Amino acid sequence: MKISDDDFGAGYSGLNLLANYLLDYIKLDRELIIDIDRHERRQAIVHGIQLTCRELNIDILAEGVETLH
Repeated sequence: MKISDDDFGAGYSGLNLLANYLLDYIKLDRELIIDIDRHERRQAIVHGIQLTCRELNIDILAEGVETLH
């Protein structure tokens, strides 16, 4: 069985979940991903989440990806 958190970065779904639960996946909230290619602050946040998840062996999914880079 795999455990996932939906809409990471929205509401109560944040860093405490990474510290307190053994998650296999997180799905980044669409609001964090929308127009990320034009928002350096969002890019920095997602990059930080990516580094943290890599250290914790958690895979990341993102909803709302609409452009290819």
